[in-house]
Amino acid sequence: MGLMRWSLAVVSLNLVRGLDDQCKDPLFETHWYGKFDIHTLQSIPTVITDLVRCPQYNSLASCCSAEFELEQERYFDDYRSIIFVSKIARTTQHRQSVADVKHTPAYENAAHTEKEQYHHAIEAFNPVLTPSVHADCFSTLLTYTAGMNCFACRPDWFNYVTIENGVVVRIHVHPSVCMEVWSRCELLGQAAVALKQALLDSVLAKQAKLQAEDLDMFSDQQALCSYLHNEVALHPFQRPSMTEREAAPGVHKEPVHPAGRAGIVAAGGAATTPIPFTAPSPAAFPTAMPYVTATNKPAVARRLIEESTGTKELDVMEQGKLSGFKIVWPEASRARAARPWLWLAVTPITAIAATVAVDGAFR
Repeated sequence: MGLMRWSLAVVSLNLVRGLDDQCKDPLFETHWYGKFDIHTLQSIPTVITDLVRCPQYNSLASCCSAEFELEQERYFDDYRSIIFVSKIARTTQHRQSVADVKHTPAYENAAHTEKEQYHHAIEAFNPVLTPSVHADCFSTLLTYTAGMNCFACRPDWFNYVTIENGVVVRIHVHPSVCMEVWSRCELLGQAAVALKQALLDSVLAKQAKLQAEDLDMFSDQQALCSYLHNEVALHPFQRPSMTEREAAPGVHKEPVHPAGRAGIVAAGGAATTPIPFTAPSPAAFPTAMPYVTATNKPAVARRLIEESTGTKELDVMEQGKLSGFKIVWPEASRARAARPWLWLAVTPITAIAATVAVDGAFR
């Protein structure tokens, strides 16, 4: 009788530990339950019905909560308003720097061929900076970012990752994700490659005071997928660098959950300007945390990986489309009007997505 009680106690203890571990994805370690200065994940998977940023997890046992969505919105907005915007902003600044070379003695004394190459380089900026070329691609990047942001909600996260020494080193992303991303970024990729070559060919363009923006991540499908995996998937709660903040200046307000100002103030938090929430239309698909280290990582993550029955592949784009984040690039509407044929050609039918019900409700 004593042995049976001891066995039941061990089973119960392991069950509780297992539930607790399910909301300890190392990618979001800074927001594990137990901290009081920030909103955190749930201590154990809990059924919630009022999620608006990741509504696909409503009525399911997940690690997210309405309060934690404040953190999710903040980090997503860093990508939307600063990190990605800085790419376009720095490219624009570099174009102006190249244009300024025309007012230098070097341009006046240049040969006719050099001036032709210089003007070709100036013109090569136009496709990259045109919304009809880049907006849909950046909407895709936002969709991917939203999908990884909502990954924080999954209690079965360990089925989708590879862990080494307690650190997530790989997210197992479904192959269709890279295909869709590239199909919507290929035009920008071609423009970015042409711009880089034009700048390399121009002696005068190289005399610009500002350094060219690195757009190599758009050079081909593999480069873009690797960039998204390494910079976004592995760091979904990344904070912008100082360089990125300087390139995208402006007041960056912290978001307030749709519950409103009163709820935050009542909870003891600082009130900020609310960001209005608009649910995405299912009929029209639009288009940080510090890096983890291997020190002081609990062995639980490795145990969960070892005990998993098999690795699954995460459809990051699917999760992003089901989210309530603003995944449409600000200039996307103008871009769709400029080339509606391409928009229709690459737009998947998202109504099917809702029937998936978050991968069979963590089957």
